[in-house]
Amino acid sequence: MFVLKLLAGLIYAASGATSTELDCANGRICVYMDECKGQLKNGCPLAYSYKLDGDTLSMELAGYQSSGMGKYLAIGFNENSGMSNARVTECSAIGTEEKPTVKLSWNKSPGTANVRIENEKDFRNEIISEATSKYEEGMIYCSWKQKVAPYNNEKVFQLKAGVNYHHIVAYGNTNADSLSKHAGAQSTFFGTFDGSIGMNCGDGSRCVYKDECEGELKKECTIAYSYKLDGDYLIMEIAGYHDSSKSKYLAIGFNENSGM
Repeated sequence: MFVLKLLAGLIYAASGATSTELDCANGRICVYMDECKGQLKNGCPLAYSYKLDGDTLSMELAGYQSSGMGKYLAIGFNENSGMSNARVTECSAIGTEEKPTVKLSWNKSPGTANVRIENEKDFRNEIISEATSKYEEGMIYCSWKQKVAPYNNEKVFQLKAGVNYHHIVAYGNTNADSLSKHAGAQSTFFGTFDGSIGMNCGDGSRCVYKDECEGELKKECTIAYSYKLDGDYLIMEIAGYHDSSKSKYLAIGFNENSGM
C-alpha cells in the first residue's frame, strides 16, 4: 500500500508540473510578458504559445491570477500599433461563469474599449474548436484552435499572408457582461505568423536599414532600426540577424558631426 500511494503521489506531481508549462515544441512559439522573465511560474500574469497550420491557429493562453472567476486573459491581433480595432480572443469568466471559456471580442475603433461581437455565441463554434479551459493551482489556462481564413464578419481575426501583426495581450477583471479595463497590458511581438520579426514603420515611426538589408528585416540583414520622436521621448527599435545572441551587440549613436 505504501508503494502504491508513493507512485500515485509521483504521478500527481508530474501531471501538476506539466499542466503549468506551455507547449513550446514542434514549431510552436512561446511568448511571455516581461514580468514572467521567460518562464510560466507564480508571478507571471500572462504567457501564450501559438502555431499556424494552414488556416488554423493553434493557441494556448495562461497566467497566474488570484481567481478563475471574474477574471480574463486576452490576446488581440492588429496590423497597427495600439489596441484600437484589435481582433481579440479571450480566456474569460464573465458574469456568473465559474470558470473561464474561450470567446471572441473586438476593440472599438476609434477608442480602445473592448466590446462583445453581435451574435458571437451563435457563430463561435465556426471559428473556435477543441477549446479547453481551467483554473488550477492559481493559474488560468485556455487552449484552442482558431480558424483564421476569410470570414463574413470584419470584427473576427482573418489572417493576411505575409502581413506583420502586433500581438497585444492584456489581463484584468470582468463585469456582468464584458471585460473591464485591463490591469496590465503589453505589446509582446510584431511580425508574421511564421515567426519572422518585423519593425513598426507606421504611425509616424521611420525605419532605416543597412544597405545589405535591401529595405527588409530578413536573414541577411545585420542591423536595422526604427524611431519616432514623441515630445521628450525617442521611441526606438533595433534589430538584426546574427549567429548568436552571446558576445554580440547592436548599437546606434547620435552625433552633431560626421564619424563616431
